[in-house]
Amino acid sequence: IFLAFERRAEGLERIVVLKRILPHLAENPDFVAMFLREARLVARLSHPNVGQIFEYGEERNIPFFAMEYIHGTTSRELVKLAERSATSLPIAVALEITLQACRGLHAAHQLENLRGEPLGLVHRDITPHNLMISAEGHVKLVDFGVAKSTVGDDETYSGALKGKFPYMSPEQARNLPLDRRSDLFSLATVCWELIAGLPLFQRNSELETLEAVTNTAAPPLHTFRDEFPEALWPPIERALSKERDERQPTVDAFRLELEALVDELGLRLSSDGLAEAMSDIAGEVLERRDRDVRRATDSVLSGGAPRQLSQLLAEEDKTPAIMSDDAPTHVAGPKSQPSESDPELPRSGTAEYTSVRSFKPLLWIAALVLLLSAGGVALQFFGPNGPTFLSGGSGQRPSGEPVVLAWPPYVDPEYLLRDMLPLQTYLERRLQRPVEIRVTDDYDESATLLISGQADFANFSPLLFVKANERSDQIDLLVVKEFDGAQTYESSLIVRSDSSYTQLSHLEGQPICLVNRDSTSGYLMPRAYVRDSGFIPEHFFGEIIWSGQHHQALRDLINGRCEVAATYNGAVYSADDAGIPIGRLRVLAVTGIIPQDVIVAGPHTDPELREQMLEALLDFDPQRDLGIPR
Repeated sequence: IFLAFERRAEGLERIVVLKRILPHLAENPDFVAMFLREARLVARLSHPNVGQIFEYGEERNIPFFAMEYIHGTTSRELVKLAERSATSLPIAVALEITLQACRGLHAAHQLENLRGEPLGLVHRDITPHNLMISAEGHVKLVDFGVAKSTVGDDETYSGALKGKFPYMSPEQARNLPLDRRSDLFSLATVCWELIAGLPLFQRNSELETLEAVTNTAAPPLHTFRDEFPEALWPPIERALSKERDERQPTVDAFRLELEALVDELGLRLSSDGLAEAMSDIAGEVLERRDRDVRRATDSVLSGGAPRQLSQLLAEEDKTPAIMSDDAPTHVAGPKSQPSESDPELPRSGTAEYTSVRSFKPLLWIAALVLLLSAGGVALQFFGPNGPTFLSGGSGQRPSGEPVVLAWPPYVDPEYLLRDMLPLQTYLERRLQRPVEIRVTDDYDESATLLISGQADFANFSPLLFVKANERSDQIDLLVVKEFDGAQTYESSLIVRSDSSYTQLSHLEGQPICLVNRDSTSGYLMPRAYVRDSGFIPEHFFGEIIWSGQHHQALRDLINGRCEVAATYNGAVYSADDAGIPIGRLRVLAVTGIIPQDVIVAGPHTDPELREQMLEALLDFDPQRDLGIPR
């Protein structure tokens, strides 16, 4: 996902969000069909409470669509920002978000095709992260990527469980046929969370979460917040009924019932009131985000290279998607041509888009996991096959208190420190302070050092970034790394070259070498791959060997401690340099494509130092600053 600047010949200029398919998924016609179908569906939804799509097209044979940029927060982020101020989200704010979301969702449910026939659309992914609130106080329903029509060709999508466990309806959790009342249950679940300040059905495991969704009744909200009016509970309780026939028949019926009580109790806010609350709760964050976008825009329009301004600016969903557990998924679906029931969307160059226009990419918004509303840049690095290792320089190092950058032990610490020496040299020159890159004993220690203030900055994998944000919501994402021009990397399952294993099923009951529970490629992605292949991850392998870091996982594999190792392509590429006989290994399967790691600032990092680091990284160019050839 990119944040881009659109410029048309007639003088129209605006910032838009460009969403595109990852290149490896562009070769899958079923995934392309689902992607384009999302564009067609949302483009037909002209409603103030739905994020708008303007057009779609192709760039280098990769489909994309351009959609509305919403300067605001997700409802989940708003709750977190309120908690940061040691308070709860005001009940009136939570209710206004819910009422506006009802209007947008009802519009989606009422969507018709060009013949006026209802599509029976079900969103299937109503979560706090998919409800955006603009600075102007408008709630926008977004992300129709797994939406399902209950009529027509879309029936071919049935059979795949899509959505997020804590926000599923009971019938969705059971993979039963769905209608609009499923979305009503999900929205009521979000409403409950916004008011109570904690997830309603989230438990320690997926199985426990599904059990809660299907069998656990929702506790009354006044038992969590004394000031919640008991008169408001009945419509919410009804919407949370386990039996769908006991819920309101439509989202709009729920809205009217709730709205009447809200008005009666004097809790109605309107968009203006919500905008005022946004300013009070999220004003500082929004101002900083706006400055970051303006800085990126000014730099690009003045000739700066977009790749050096690839800023992350999004709240990433921390709840793993059930489609893939954050892994790319091949989804059964119709052909990429629109079906009879699919609404049409103007392509670039049709009557509605005849003017010359161009999109200049400003910001890269990582689509994985995670990213909590923050600005960042793509930081250029070069892989182990290039001239990466430089001396510390002949000049004297700066004096003063060192700037500490914590780094998890992805591979051998000696290799990491050597590979990071060019970055260390550059940062010391820019910051005029000594820089200490501290490779920690394990992944979690890096997060602990950052959160406790013992480190000013840290390098996090996507999964570690998510987990660290669960411990502290004051971690600022600064940069996303870029290796040899790539903003993503592959995770893989590796076996010995002389083994007889040729597919995943052959490994059932065998030991596997994993890296760490906080590793994206060495834990999360292989687990998702196993589940997407139809197996239960907890029971598939006979034993788990925790290797601690990727190079050690490859050594353990070669030494026979396991029959398969989970790792990423960078560890394989650098294995020979680390003394690991790469010729004795082969790739069994690619388990996913992952956004590159990020560098973050901690809750105790001096704001001036944060800005100095951000400026240094914005300006960083390996060829210019370090003399590394491309």
